[in-house]
Amino acid sequence: MKRIYLAFVLTGVATTMLGPLIPAFEARWHLDDASAGLLFVAEFLSSVALAALAPALGRAIGFRPAVALGYSIVAAGVAACTLGSWPLVIAGVAIYGSGLGIVVTGSNLAIAAASGGRASARPLLWLNMCWSIGAVAAPWLVVGLHAAFLPVTAAALLALSAAVGIGGANPRFGPARHPRAAGIPHWSFATVLFLYVGAETAVSGWVSTYATRGAEERLWAVLPSVFWFAILAGRALSPGILIRIPSRTLAPAGLALALTGACTLLAATGASAMLLGTFLAGLGFAPIYPVVVAEYADLSRGSVSGLVFSAAGFGGAAIPPLVGAVSTATHSLRLGLATAILCIPIIVAVHARTSTTHPGLLTPGP
Repeated sequence: MKRIYLAFVLTGVATTMLGPLIPAFEARWHLDDASAGLLFVAEFLSSVALAALAPALGRAIGFRPAVALGYSIVAAGVAACTLGSWPLVIAGVAIYGSGLGIVVTGSNLAIAAASGGRASARPLLWLNMCWSIGAVAAPWLVVGLHAAFLPVTAAALLALSAAVGIGGANPRFGPARHPRAAGIPHWSFATVLFLYVGAETAVSGWVSTYATRGAEERLWAVLPSVFWFAILAGRALSPGILIRIPSRTLAPAGLALALTGACTLLAATGASAMLLGTFLAGLGFAPIYPVVVAEYADLSRGSVSGLVFSAAGFGGAAIPPLVGAVSTATHSLRLGLATAILCIPIIVAVHARTSTTHPGLLTPGP
């Protein structure tokens, strides 16, 4: 299992690299925000089908070989992005997005399955902390490696595919029809992940471009790293917090902090306020995905539905390009980002309703 944790660092790089790459793509092909937003559509919409397949694949062959297969697909897609034309870049992003659908879903479910279907929030927070390390590093790798970034990343992903696929534990859930399946609100969890992944991806994906539109252009590479560093810090702190409070309390508290930070970012007129808002937004978002996935996996166990994880991909495919479309229509990226931030209160309401109707979510982890 250690290999999955380590490999998830590079998964963070691959998932978030579009944000720091977009300014260069827009300059190279003279794109507007709406056109650049197609990259998010390509990455996340392509992940939907294979994210839905990942639970069944994990039950059939185990999660380790499934994740290894996903990494090989991601490597092929990143390599295709080096071919030099805009249509090929979109195709490459779609290919690696489909691989990420298996890798992200399969890795999270592998850790949940290895925990025995009980109290998996803390190990999933550690897993997603590893992902956050890669997300923090992505902007600086883009800056430092320049033209070598994509080929080096593709080669590293291919090596990861081999490392994960050779030997090691191979966790899997039990049969799909589990007695605890009755009454599990699959659609509620799907809605939360749709909105959360969409909002987080919109903020992280557009914050570099947002910096270039004002007087703080020098922050274009700093802001995404600050955002992901805050998520890293939040995920490092959250396992200890979960010992004392239940996930139903941690999740809305985090979302309230994320809303405060995002509003601070949009209202900011100087570098200090932009940095503070970005940090608070990331810190608040930090525990949401692993906590929600853990709640869902612990409730459903062998009855995990691919629909829930597909919804996360749909959110990433729908909300960030919506930001680009609103930005182009209104000539204001600030207004575009505001549309994504409106998702946060809805997430709070849906999660609260789900937690209230399922008392098993009320108790803190061990």
